[in-house]
Amino acid sequence: MAPVRTAPIGTVKKKDTAKTGPASPTKVARRDGPASPAGRQRWAIVGLQIALLAGVTAAAYYPAITGKFIWDDNAYVELNPTLRTTRGLWDIWFTPRAIPQYYPLVHTTFWAEYQFCKLNPLPYHLDNVLLHIGSALLFWLVLRRLGLRGGAYAGAI
Repeated sequence: MAPVRTAPIGTVKKKDTAKTGPASPTKVARRDGPASPAGRQRWAIVGLQIALLAGVTAAAYYPAITGKFIWDDNAYVELNPTLRTTRGLWDIWFTPRAIPQYYPLVHTTFWAEYQFCKLNPLPYHLDNVLLHIGSALLFWLVLRRLGLRGGAYAGAI
């Protein structure tokens, strides 16, 4: 029995055009593309899901927006000396025990917020709510890509 020859990886076997004619250079339009009625309806549903998920998440965290600093905020924000200076930004990343817990990205955002608004809790809380909305949308997107139904509901939880 003779060995079977295969083309090297990455090459495409040419079609025998003698029977079927040359390949057509035109592309076939998808019936459910964004410009089609079905595509527009699908995108409208996706937009509605995004709006609902963002709205539900914002509504859940709305009481936090108008609140004051609580729990560990005094150690992380109000009494944290690393937020006060430019050197503090360096210390957040490279000095052990400069911050209560080593979360340099979190404390960098606290540092930036302190530079702009000092100890006004509103921007800190708005940032937190926006991060929660983004996380819920990202979770929904991952579940949607995996083909799991009910991702918007899971993201809202």
